[in-house]
Amino acid sequence: MKLKLGGLIGVLAIGFVLGLSAPQLAAGLSLQVPSSPNSLVLTLPLIGVAIFIVTLPIRRYRKAIETGSEKKPSRLNPFQSYRLMILSRSILIAGLGFLGWHLGLLVWVYGFSVAAAAVVQQATFGALGSFVMALGGYLAQNNCKTPKDPEGEPS
Repeated sequence: MKLKLGGLIGVLAIGFVLGLSAPQLAAGLSLQVPSSPNSLVLTLPLIGVAIFIVTLPIRRYRKAIETGSEKKPSRLNPFQSYRLMILSRSILIAGLGFLGWHLGLLVWVYGFSVAAAAVVQQATFGALGSFVMALGGYLAQNNCKTPKDPEGEPS
């Protein structure tokens, strides 16, 4: 099961449209512009970094198998590896959705409103945190690849 680039761009686009239209709706109803709380802005990059760190042993195992090192690495639990791969894919998709939301909010703030600096700051930090989360999910997904055979062909 491969993630297609079109599907990932679609998640980003859906988040962008929601991030662009939700503040407009809130402003039309005289409500406060929705912005991410500090806890979300801090949690997003931590999730991306955590999933990358957790998948590093899988990467080390794969590199040891591919290079044919003399020291035989201990075999990993395949169920745990599969679960981490699925988790990293879901983190990638969620990170792209949050990134789209924050980019849409930034476009709305700069293009259509005169908002407070706090909204701009939260949206900017939220976009950076979402990017780190999506990047961590992508790198973790690459860490969970299957090792190649000694002949160089994928197994």
